[in-house]
Amino acid sequence: IQRGRGMTRKSFLTALLGGLCCHTFATMPDILTRKKSQANELELIRMAVRSSFYGFAQVILGIPLSERFHRPMIAWDDAVTEPMSLALVPRGYMKTALRVEARIAYRVITDPSRTHLIASSVASLAEAIAANIRKYLTSEKLVAAFPDILSLDPKKDGLTWSEKEFEVKRPKSGIREHTVEPVGV
Repeated sequence: IQRGRGMTRKSFLTALLGGLCCHTFATMPDILTRKKSQANELELIRMAVRSSFYGFAQVILGIPLSERFHRPMIAWDDAVTEPMSLALVPRGYMKTALRVEARIAYRVITDPSRTHLIASSVASLAEAIAANIRKYLTSEKLVAAFPDILSLDPKKDGLTWSEKEFEVKRPKSGIREHTVEPVGV
């Protein structure tokens, strides 16, 4: 989405974030009227992540989403309470990217104390999914917005960060499992 002539900053951000966080923007007019700065941009990223998964996937991760298809699919995912659910959608509609990779990245940001096991029939498939999650979590924007959770150099911070598994900074100590771990069954 590009900011067009005549669009206010508020209407641009509302369109950019899918309209899901207009109430947040309405309550924080000082953030929207200040000069654009890096701190302001990081606060907008934090607000997008906190307000909705749709905004996180579209704005932060840069996944191109369809308003007519992906928003209802994400709403259905959010509403399903069954531990196992099946979405019958053709190839190419980003089921794995949204329902697994982006969702786990979102959960890591919103609750870093959780652990995630990615199981697949072949270990290489699970490792490919974990690699995409790792790619999302090393985005410079996300690392800058959440330095208490993410790191540009995880190994320097004493975190496990390998091709097989990885971990993020956690507020609670005593968690021995990795944040994300792929396995083949």
